[in-house]
Amino acid sequence: MQVTGDSLDFPIPVQMCLPITELQRRAEELEFSELLDQAAQRPKGSMERLLLVAAFAQSAFHAVGKLKPMVPVMGETYELVLPEKRLRLLVEMTYLSLQEERGIVSWVAEGEQWRLEGEDEPKLRFRATSVEMCLNWLDTLTFSDGDVYTWEKLTTGCASVSFLNGMAPAFHGTILVQNPGHKQSVTLEFQKRSTWQVLTSNRGVKDGVRFYLLDVPFLSGSWRSKLVAHMPNGSQWTVFEVNPLPSGPNRLGLNVRSMQLNEMTAGLEARLPPTDTRWRRDLRALEMGAYAEAGRRPHGQHSRHSHPQHMLRMCRCHPVNAAKSLSLSRL
Repeated sequence: MQVTGDSLDFPIPVQMCLPITELQRRAEELEFSELLDQAAQRPKGSMERLLLVAAFAQSAFHAVGKLKPMVPVMGETYELVLPEKRLRLLVEMTYLSLQEERGIVSWVAEGEQWRLEGEDEPKLRFRATSVEMCLNWLDTLTFSDGDVYTWEKLTTGCASVSFLNGMAPAFHGTILVQNPGHKQSVTLEFQKRSTWQVLTSNRGVKDGVRFYLLDVPFLSGSWRSKLVAHMPNGSQWTVFEVNPLPSGPNRLGLNVRSMQLNEMTAGLEARLPPTDTRWRRDLRALEMGAYAEAGRRPHGQHSRHSHPQHMLRMCRCHPVNAAKSLSLSRL
């Protein structure tokens, strides 16, 4: 039974939301950007590069936790510069239809030797006791040597989440990572699990992920733990392994980087545009546990974002490469 139509802003209790927005999810999905740095060091069109790109494509699912991020408003942006990882990110929310509140999230991220860009139309579909999250995205990765890779999130476009005993994400479908220039591709298959398996995942049920390469090498493992590459010569190497969560109380299940997404460090206020997510009062309230205040829609924020003088700009700090300041003008 379908309870509601497609929606992104369904009134889920604020206690079940994270103090970050859907825009900041893109920053979380770059947690393992070092895979792209490693891939850039491999020969153009090589099998090792393809395996590393495939591992990065699936690592984005590790960022999906048990709580839903807050909904971005029209014109909202998020900018992030990480000098230690030598990358920066720009994300923006725009609406295709204000009446239907159909929103598009567009983003671009750049490292020293790669550029990742894409867009998606996030939706929620509620069905009885579960909800499906659909992103329908397409990512395009371009290395400095001209090598291009593309992939879509899932051919099914959905990730099932159950509200019973908490929200436990479970993905199903396939991702096709392609390198058209060298006619290479790898198919990542996420094995579907039943609701019972989702709810008992803490009792030893594994997240099965099978990876089929259109050649002899292949990957095996889980997006929750690690991926292992099996090479034609019989050797194996761990391509991807999750980072441990910080010790101590962690109700939201966030990693160290996610905990810092809303930080307003010294000097940052003067650089950020008024549309940046960090200015949202409801997120600050949610961080402090003021749920009543956090539950109010940020009307003032919406008005400020839709102001005709709104201009997208990247914060002027920490260029990725001192010799070449990267441009994010395509958004």
